[in-house]
Amino acid sequence: MKLWQRILVVWGGFSLIAIMVFTGYMIYSMTVGDTVEIDQATVSDVRFVLNWCGLGEQRIERVMHSYSTPTSLTGDHLTEYSIKINHVTKEELENANVIRGKWYRGDKLPQVLDEAVSFIARSQGETTWFPKEKNIKTQDYYIYSCIIGYVGLNPNSAQLIFINLKDKMVYYADEKI
Repeated sequence: MKLWQRILVVWGGFSLIAIMVFTGYMIYSMTVGDTVEIDQATVSDVRFVLNWCGLGEQRIERVMHSYSTPTSLTGDHLTEYSIKINHVTKEELENANVIRGKWYRGDKLPQVLDEAVSFIARSQGETTWFPKEKNIKTQDYYIYSCIIGYVGLNPNSAQLIFINLKDKMVYYADEKI
């Protein structure tokens, strides 16, 4: 009988600690930890963007801008980066051998990608440096789709990479609503 009492006391202690840690995390994430990070990203933070689309992090010159909101309990968030790179060519993008996808020219997007670009463009109020939809959907931009999520017939999340060939700029957007 005393063994069971000790087991229950230990279990109760662990449960109490777990509840306190969870409650503390929730209070922190809804108050002090609930801040928007503006222009805080480093090259180390954004290198996955160029690695993910097969171009490689060695092209990065510097991070021009960044914007990141905290992730809500339901996963809603917005993260955007503006990255200056040292070189990229049209031929390189059109002939890229990327395992997970391919590059599409901005004025020749499939419908799903076109809808995802429009979805990302709707939330550009905070990031005035991010390209506008009308500019993205031109021959100067190439778009790489990482992930597009739908609810019914409408996108509710997208991770896209944009390259402006003229300016040698890479833009990354990750949004879920």
